[in-house]
Amino acid sequence: KQLLCRGNHLSNLPSLPNNLEELYCDDNQLINLPSLPTTLSDLTCSNNQLISLPSLNCPLWALWCWNNQLTSLPPLPLTLNTL
Repeated sequence: KQLLCRGNHLSNLPSLPNNLEELYCDDNQLINLPSLPTTLSDLTCSNNQLISLPSLNCPLWALWCWNNQLTSLPPLPLTLNTL
């Protein structure tokens, strides 16, 4: 299950479905993300205005988050292969 909302000038996202596996929300104007589902394995949130990321308590294997306002990252899951 995927949510693709790239390049739409979005400033926020609604609550995400509990069974979501892939979230592609890059190239928007997001300042923060909602809580992530525990099923998420791929998160692409580059080219936004994010100042922080929510907890990554999920089997995340890929995290793409460049070109944001992040100054730190939450603890990364052991499943992460790509950052």
